[in-house]
Amino acid sequence: MEYDILAARRRTMAAAAQRSAAHALANVSDKSENMQKLLAAITQKQTAAPDAFGTGRHEQKYSPLEQQFVELARISTAKDSIIEQQRADIKLANETLEQKERSLRNMQEDLSKMMKSFSAKEEELSLMRSLGKDQAFVCDKMDELTKKLVESEKIIAAQRKEIEFLVRKIAKLDDDRILAQKLGTSSESATESTTGPLGLYWEREWTQADQKEGEMSYVELMDALGRARARNEMLENEAIMADEKYQQLNEVYAAVVAENTKLMARLGCSKLQFMHIRN
Repeated sequence: MEYDILAARRRTMAAAAQRSAAHALANVSDKSENMQKLLAAITQKQTAAPDAFGTGRHEQKYSPLEQQFVELARISTAKDSIIEQQRADIKLANETLEQKERSLRNMQEDLSKMMKSFSAKEEELSLMRSLGKDQAFVCDKMDELTKKLVESEKIIAAQRKEIEFLVRKIAKLDDDRILAQKLGTSSESATESTTGPLGLYWEREWTQADQKEGEMSYVELMDALGRARARNEMLENEAIMADEKYQQLNEVYAAVVAENTKLMARLGCSKLQFMHIRN
């Protein structure tokens, strides 16, 4: 704005000076023209005077006043030449000044564009810093979820081993119970033939006690197996949820990286343009 005001003042002063110079030059030109006419008249008078015999012409001497007019006319003619040269110089200087003003306006426009571009790049840089912080946060969350997923997989593997052990133990107890039932049936007949009713009574009591103990152990094992399976199922669900969240964060991370790459490319291009404009 200040530059525009100064430029306007400069143009106004230059125009006024040019008008004044043109007016002065016009006045001088009129005076010079009059002086040239006077010089021509005096010269014509000098060359047109006849000699005493009327046979030819001779050079007539100037009077002091005419001599002064002749000198003044010559000086005026020389001044006209100088003024014309100065007029050409002034015109050239005005044209040069206008070119400089146009160049300065173009530079001012380029500077304004560069300032706007700089402001836009500052905003992009701020956005990139924010995205960088978000990217770091996502990386931390991904590392945390990865650790939890690994721990969950370890716990699931341990639970599977425990379930397999319980299944094998239950199968062994089933085999032992079936074998005990078979042995109890065969021993019952043998006891009845050898020991009589009393021996048969005690044998039945022992068999029932062994069966109750086996049934209690079997129930406890089945209950433990159910709890282990439920826990394993819960851990598997947690692992699935953690894996899904990990995938989501991985997608967010990929999007953030892609956006940062685009912004870095744009920032690099803008920097090259800025350096090109500056040079």
